[in-house]
Amino acid sequence: MSQLNLAGNVTAITSSDIAELVEKRHDNVKRTIETLVQQDVIVRPQMAEKAGFDSMGRPRPVRVFQFAGEQGMRDSLVVVAQLSPEFTGRLVDRWQELERRVAAPAVPSIDLTNPAALRSLLASYTARTDDQTSDATLAPSVISKIYSTS
Repeated sequence: MSQLNLAGNVTAITSSDIAELVEKRHDNVKRTIETLVQQDVIVRPQMAEKAGFDSMGRPRPVRVFQFAGEQGMRDSLVVVAQLSPEFTGRLVDRWQELERRVAAPAVPSIDLTNPAALRSLLASYTARTDDQTSDATLAPSVISKIYSTS
């Protein structure tokens, strides 16, 4: 899959992601989804557009089904099981990876009562601001050298 889809704290996977995962054509995956919806096996997933390419390599929007949340997880598992039972394990792994990424804290927690942790945080912040300051200080001299040599 080219990228994992995370919408806030909701995990999602698209029909094109499933097609890539099970090594099937996207139109065949969409047809399977439509059939499963008509048979009331799964709930119709939401449609979305994403950037894609036609058979000539030209950019064009692609309409995809988007599976999200617990219902989406269940339904995407059903779709993969229908398309290719041997790839069901891959889909389970992908959902677990998405869930881990959502569950992982975006910012590491720091014990504000620990002086050593605070010193380390301050040192890291100071180093970053020093780097930014030195870059800003060097920029005018680099620009003047570029113009003086031309």
